[in-house]
Amino acid sequence: MLCNIPGMSQPKDAPALATEMDKLAAKLTEMGIEFEDRQICLTRGRQIAVYEKGRKVWDAVCSPFHYGGQCGLLEVMGVIVDGKRENGEVKGWQTADNVIQMVRDYKCNKSR
Repeated sequence: MLCNIPGMSQPKDAPALATEMDKLAAKLTEMGIEFEDRQICLTRGRQIAVYEKGRKVWDAVCSPFHYGGQCGLLEVMGVIVDGKRENGEVKGWQTADNVIQMVRDYKCNKSR
């Protein structure tokens, strides 16, 4: 059982709380979307990158140096944000659910 009372700590045998990156990875797996999940050494963060036809089309990152990273939120860039693979806009402060909705919107628009 997890403790959600402010100021109270979790029992030592409690499962670790899932991060937004963990949630995103799980949802992408459920959707059958292949991705690369890696640690970013220089920024002590993590990146999930999605490829189509061998080229990266979007990625999500979480590190102390990215928008929202200090709060555990995600920064996203690529076709799910603005339709551009490179030199596009960055959208920070995103939850895994926000990113999955962007993915669904992109897939829906792509199939039209």
